Amino acid sequence: GVRVAQSPQSPGCVYCGLCMYGCPYGYIYNSEDTLRELQKNPNFTYQPDVVVTRLRESSTRVVIDGVHRVSREPFAAEAGRVYLAAGVIPTTQILLRSQSLYDHTVRLKDSQYFLIPLALTRSAGDVRHELLHTLSQLFVEIFDSQISPHSIHLQVYSYNDLIGSVVRKTFDPLAGPLEFLARSLERRLLIVQVYLHSNHSSRIALTLKKGEPDRMQLKGEPNSETKPMIRRVIRKLLRHALHFGAVPISPMLQIAEAGRGFHSGSSFPMSATPAAMQSDTLGRPHGWPRVHIADASA
Repeated sequence: GVRVAQSPQSPGCVYCGLCMYGCPYGYIYNSEDTLRELQKNPNFTYQPDVVVTRLRESSTRVVIDGVHRVSREPFAAEAGRVYLAAGVIPTTQILLRSQSLYDHTVRLKDSQYFLIPLALTRSAGDVRHELLHTLSQLFVEIFDSQISPHSIHLQVYSYNDLIGSVVRKTFDPLAGPLEFLARSLERRLLIVQVYLHSNHSSRIALTLKKGEPDRMQLKGEPNSETKPMIRRVIRKLLRHALHFGAVPISPMLQIAEAGRGFHSGSSFPMSATPAAMQSDTLGRPHGWPRVHIADASA
């Protein structure tokens, strides 16, 4: 989120409009902030520049094997318990390699997204110089059983200069002579980012391939339900155009590839009674009582 003003010493968001590039004032949450806080604790040690390759578990300990990122020297550490949160693809790779499961395919579920512009029925004014943050301005949830038994999540974005550059590209090579049209469209344009449930989304097949070094092979698996679902969502937006005060611009629809929305997971799905390639309700992969998955892989 964005910090609002709290005191003269901590002014909070100054509405400079640079959110999409990274906040120059550090007001958008960054995990480095949490790391700095943790480093104040004497019981916390941070080991940078290490690439973890595999885990080995005994009845009392877990051995973490890896290499130093720069020197490529071997690295090893022992722990009573390991919380693995390397991100869904690296975590999956580490667990597959730790079990020597080469050429074994696991599948990630994904919340696929698409982008659709909305044209406001009224101009929003001089959006280029308006003071605002450029993160999502509004969340909308669609609960409509005639579209899907699951909720559909929408994030609405108002003007930022990335939108401005897209508008100008639309008018190329007449961007100069049609500058007034580009300005008019900017003042009326919203971007809606829509996330679908994983049942309506493509999946991603992950396979660990042996080599020097090992590599993960990723392959998208399209879902035939995705495009019909998108059409139903757009029709829903069109039916409510008067309530929104904005009309969807279907020709400018952009459907993202699987994984592009960064909401993927479930390579080791949780189960109360886990079998192979599943984890328990504490995130422990089957057969690994001292290792806990602490990211979206579970």
